[in-house]
Amino acid sequence: MNKKKWSLLISVIISLLFQITFFNISSGEEIQERLKIVATTSMLGNITKAIGKDNVEVVTIVPSGLCPGHFDICPKHAQLIEDARVVLDHGFEGELFLDNMLRSNRNSDLRRLSLKVSKYLMVPEFHLRAVDEIAQFIGSIDSVDKDIFLLQAARYKEHVKYLSEAVTRELTKLEPNKIKVVASEMQAEFAEWLGFNVISIFGRQEEMSPRDLLKITHIAKNENIKIVIDNLQSGSKIGKQLAEDIGGKHVILTNFPRGDSYLEALKENVDRLIQACEWVQSSR
Repeated sequence: MNKKKWSLLISVIISLLFQITFFNISSGEEIQERLKIVATTSMLGNITKAIGKDNVEVVTIVPSGLCPGHFDICPKHAQLIEDARVVLDHGFEGELFLDNMLRSNRNSDLRRLSLKVSKYLMVPEFHLRAVDEIAQFIGSIDSVDKDIFLLQAARYKEHVKYLSEAVTRELTKLEPNKIKVVASEMQAEFAEWLGFNVISIFGRQEEMSPRDLLKITHIAKNENIKIVIDNLQSGSKIGKQLAEDIGGKHVILTNFPRGDSYLEALKENVDRLIQACEWVQSSR
């Protein structure tokens, strides 16, 4: 299947999934105040909206293009938590700003969920586990809508599984297992899930010394690596420099949905890797 047909097919799939996923299921009860939820990232906010739809009001703190560890809080964020019933976070070390906010919180009804799934949620397997955790948690708080949350979560999970199978099936045709890559530590699990041979991993740009970069460059040249997979939220300076040094393709992926859709983010990430694989094949 050529690139245009592939892109059109996936776009149609996502469009249909959106129409189904975001069709609200009515509980038949009188309209009640929506459950107010604060999520630290767009990933958690996206999952919660897919589960709760019109029965929840979701606010995200950290913009999708920023790393939670580099985020500076302000008074308006503290007020959001004061007004909420639920706060959701990944449990990352980089979310320590939330601990500081909660220490001064006066909302005694606030409930917090730090996910047990500590992996990066762009990988569908971990994403699906997070869906279950969040659905069960908000269902325990809003018992009236619990069954609705669980049903909508189940439907959303089916859509994630369907799309992940479709994109991996398309990428498998390009034999990623035969392609060696260097990846950001924030994207290594995603690359491995897709079948790439991850030879070396690099950290955030503030963590990398010139010696570290030189070492990875040496490995990449010796292994004849042609793809460098970078992470948008970590900054692209290191990955760009590495790709230039080895004459490779620099691919920037996102770890968080940049809009309202994890499904769209998953598609965009895989599309970029497909293009990189095609570039490698054409350059041989």
